Amino acid sequence: MEFKKKLKEYQKYINDEFKKINNGSLNQHSLYLNNAINYSFLSNGKRIRPIMNIVFFEAFGGKKENIIKFSSAIEMIHTYSLIHDDLPAIDDDVLRRSRATSHIKFNEATAILTGDALLNQAYETSFSYLSENFSINVLKACKYLADSAGKEGMIIGQVADVELAKKNDTLENLEFINENKTGKLIRASIVTAGLISNQSDKIINLLEEYSDNIGIAFQLKDDLLEATVDEKTLGKSIDSDYRNEKNTYINFMGIERTKNKLERLKRRSFQLLDEIDIENKFIYDLTEYIFNRRN
Repeated sequence: MEFKKKLKEYQKYINDEFKKINNGSLNQHSLYLNNAINYSFLSNGKRIRPIMNIVFFEAFGGKKENIIKFSSAIEMIHTYSLIHDDLPAIDDDVLRRSRATSHIKFNEATAILTGDALLNQAYETSFSYLSENFSINVLKACKYLADSAGKEGMIIGQVADVELAKKNDTLENLEFINENKTGKLIRASIVTAGLISNQSDKIINLLEEYSDNIGIAFQLKDDLLEATVDEKTLGKSIDSDYRNEKNTYINFMGIERTKNKLERLKRRSFQLLDEIDIENKFIYDLTEYIFNRRN
């Protein structure tokens, strides 16, 4: 299938770029850290966020080699967040991407420091990209990414997820968590491609709505999969929310209403791509894949 072949090509391209960025250190301590970083980053991840960043940039006339460094920084942030989410103090998960989580494979201290290293490496990489491609819009993209991953973005979603774990008794609270913890980085992945390629405010607004739909869909689909698919197929723990007494969309809406909401978001997402005048078929196929994925 052409889509799967192209998806794997993008995934390999991102992994190869990351290896070049990460594996330059020579002393024994850096080699140990690089090994821990590579263990988590180069595991069987879908790379949806950096791929979205690349393909929207290509749809707007750019070339992938002119944004790959920035795209890699996005995936570094995502991977750090997964490592820290899995820690005993947060979700206490032992399985991620069909293998032991970082703190199980190494130890808790290494997992914490690996996440710290990836987050800082993301900013080192984005600043390097900025210095090589300076413009006001690239600067705006770097700030957009930092804001999305920071205190008023992904972090506040993670804090709410932890603090509201046993008080998360409303759909409104759940949506706040998901819009920030999951949605903000997905939004940054797509919108920054528009900023770097100098798109109009109208297009940026449409990209924000599209990416918000994708962010919500990601969590809806995750909740559906965890309720209906076995752990081996999913490649991660399926009882984490139950163990941590967290509500999901399934708790509030049930399986059928969750599926119906997912279908409405899918229809609107395709409408938005038409309004943006996207002619890149892979983006439509990737959108379909996100809504219909099995893990």
